[in-house]
Amino acid sequence: MRYIFYILGVLILFTGLFLFYSTGSKQQIVEKDVALKINDRVITKAEFDSLRSSGYSGRVPLQDFINSLIEKELLIQEAKKLGLDTEESFRRSIQNFYEQSLIKLLLDRKFKDLTPQVTDSDINAYLNLTNKRIALKIETAETPDGFGTEGVRVREEKREFEEFSRHIQTLLLGAGPGSVIGPVYLNGRYQRYSVQQIEDLPNPPEQMDRELIRKLILQTRKELYLSEWLGKLRGSSRIEILLKEDDVKRRVER
Repeated sequence: MRYIFYILGVLILFTGLFLFYSTGSKQQIVEKDVALKINDRVITKAEFDSLRSSGYSGRVPLQDFINSLIEKELLIQEAKKLGLDTEESFRRSIQNFYEQSLIKLLLDRKFKDLTPQVTDSDINAYLNLTNKRIALKIETAETPDGFGTEGVRVREEKREFEEFSRHIQTLLLGAGPGSVIGPVYLNGRYQRYSVQQIEDLPNPPEQMDRELIRKLILQTRKELYLSEWLGKLRGSSRIEILLKEDDVKRRVER
């Protein structure tokens, strides 16, 4: 899930800067409010301060930031002279930016609203499992009701607790042999985890910072809750995939 936020952030940053610089202000601007003039493009002090305070721009020396701003504006003006802003690819970039912005805004707000609890018992359970090797049966289905059918994919994994993903580690807290966890919506599919065996490792667990573990569990639970919400959203929607298997294969091979 963090990867999703990272990709969206990078895309929106670059697309947003291009669109912002290319639009210009349509309002009457008073001379004392102007920060920069680049040909016919006027950047107000308010716009300048907003750009300066956004992202990593505030860490760049002021003169370097001004030079970068000027060069970007000159490139945008040249692109507009060539008519690139009227091409279909540009219109698509505007649509993509709009959609990416909506998605990022929604995910950011949803993430802030999540308030999972992490107790001392959770931290103790995590510390206890760091000295264990766990055998899991992992079932994967396309729907939450799809377990027990022919389409379920099953695999078995046996590894040390710290070798599992953060999401599985967090789901295993408080579990024991015979526990069944799920179904859990992750990466577009539903998974169910059956704990088959838990073994002690020969070496004692290393000392770990409890506060660091608390933050790790908190972050991961937020991601799991967000993924669960997305699964419910998908489950309550009407979705049809009309591509045939051959269509998908041809597109992958291109």
